[in-house]
Amino acid sequence: MINWIISFSVSILGYVIARIKHNRVSEVFIGIINSSLFYLAVPITIFDAVYSEKNLLFFSSLIAASIAHMVLLFILSYVIVYMLNLKNTTRILALLLSAAMPNAGFVAIPLALMVFGDTKIIIPYTIAFNILVPIVVVTLGFLSGKNENRFNSIARSMYTSIPFLISFISALVLNLMRLELSLVSTLLSIIKWYTILSFLIIGYELAKVIEKTKIRNLGVFLGIIAFARYMFSPILILAMNLIINFGNYRRGLLLQSIMPPAITNIILAKKYDLDIDIVVLSIAVFTPLSIILSLVLGMVYMFL
Repeated sequence: MINWIISFSVSILGYVIARIKHNRVSEVFIGIINSSLFYLAVPITIFDAVYSEKNLLFFSSLIAASIAHMVLLFILSYVIVYMLNLKNTTRILALLLSAAMPNAGFVAIPLALMVFGDTKIIIPYTIAFNILVPIVVVTLGFLSGKNENRFNSIARSMYTSIPFLISFISALVLNLMRLELSLVSTLLSIIKWYTILSFLIIGYELAKVIEKTKIRNLGVFLGIIAFARYMFSPILILAMNLIINFGNYRRGLLLQSIMPPAITNIILAKKYDLDIDIVVLSIAVFTPLSIILSLVLGMVYMFL
C-alpha cells in the first residue's frame, strides 16, 4: 500500500511539473531522469531477469508467446476493421498500432514493481516488444506507401531497442557461460527504487499528451482499441496460459495485457503520417484506465 501511495504521489508531481509553462529547468530534469531510466534502469532490469533465469528455454517460450500475443492483436483488430468496413488507411493503421503495441517499459515495469513487487515477471514482454518494433516499422512503411529510405527507418527504430537488446543478449551469453556477477544484485536493489521515478515520467508525459489531444469523432476507433486491449488481450493471455503454463510469469503477462498503447506509437504515427489524434487520444484515455485496472489486478491476486 505504501508503494502505491508513493507511486501515485510521484505521478501527480510529474503531471504538475509538466503543467508549469516555460520551465526549462524541469524539462532538463525530466530529460535526465528519462535518459537514465532508458539507458540504465530498464536495461539493468532486463539483464537481471535474463541472467538469473534458470530455465532459458522456458523464458524463450515466454518471449515467443509475447510476440504471438501482439501479432494476434494486430490480426484481431484488422478483422474488426474489415467487418466494420472502415476505409481510412491512416486511421486504420493508427488503430492497429494502438491496439497491438502496448507500453512495455516505462508504464509496465514500474506498475509490476508497485503491484507485485517484482519487475522480472514483465521482462519477457519487454524483450518481445523491442524485437517486434523493427518488423512493425517495415510493415508500416509497406502499408502506408512510404517505403523510401527503408534501411534508415529500420536503423532509427532499432535505436530505441538497442539498449534493451544489448542487455538481453549480453545477459543471455553470461547465463549460458555460468559466470557469476555479485554486483548485479546490488545494482538491482538500487534500480528497483529508482524505477519508482518512472511514475514521474508517466505523469509528465500524460500531461503533455493530454495537452496535445484534439477531441474528434473517434468513438468507434477508441472502442475497437479498448476491446482489443482490455477484453481480447487478457483473454488471449489466459488462453495461452492453458497451453504453455506461464507459472509465476502469468501475473506479469496479465498485467502487460492491460497496458495502454506505447508512447513509441506517437513517433511511428508521425513518421508514417498516420492519424496522430487516434494514437495520442488512446494513450491519454487508456493510461489512467490501465493504472486503475492494474491496481484491481493486484488486489485480486492479493486475496487469492
